[in-house]
Amino acid sequence: MAKFAIALCLLVAVTGIQGTDLSSMLESGTSTATSANTTLTTMYTSIMSDVDSVSAIDTTSTISSALAEVVSTSSSSLTNDAYANCLEMTAAYINGLDVIESYSANDTSTAATDCCISYANSTTTDFNTAVTYFTTFFQTMQEMTQTALSCSTNACMAAVGTNITGNTASSFSAAMDAADDLIDICDDLSSQLETCTADNS
Repeated sequence: MAKFAIALCLLVAVTGIQGTDLSSMLESGTSTATSANTTLTTMYTSIMSDVDSVSAIDTTSTISSALAEVVSTSSSSLTNDAYANCLEMTAAYINGLDVIESYSANDTSTAATDCCISYANSTTTDFNTAVTYFTTFFQTMQEMTQTALSCSTNACMAAVGTNITGNTASSFSAAMDAADDLIDICDDLSSQLETCTADNS
């Protein structure tokens, strides 16, 4: 129930932002990004706490390589990679909103306003999509690590590792790809807005 509530809160948070009032859109986008980041950080912290607990009960250190790869506290684990990319994406999105705000303040023409609204809408949609993928990934990780905590045999641990690999692969890839795409867009927003304005002049 708690996990469902978190997902519902995120869903509510990332919807209803789009529109035509640029100032409100930018303010809501920043607030939503901060809220989503806080929620995903809480999920990540919970997962890593579970990882420590799993390591403590796996006295013979025979957790499968798949489980170790995904929930390891090393910098190469999927969980850490996803969280790092999530933070980078959120920062890029918030910075992108700042770029849009600055551009709209410097150019108040109809063409510029229309372009800023268009990019505010599209980047928000992309951000919402990525957050959904990250949420799915972290929720699956929480379920798997909780299952591992209930294991009493190494065979059980190995099975959890296999399940994690299979159940998180698609959401992990989707989240990372969506985040990378959004980061690239936000990093190049200034030139994109200039092109967009020129096309609409």
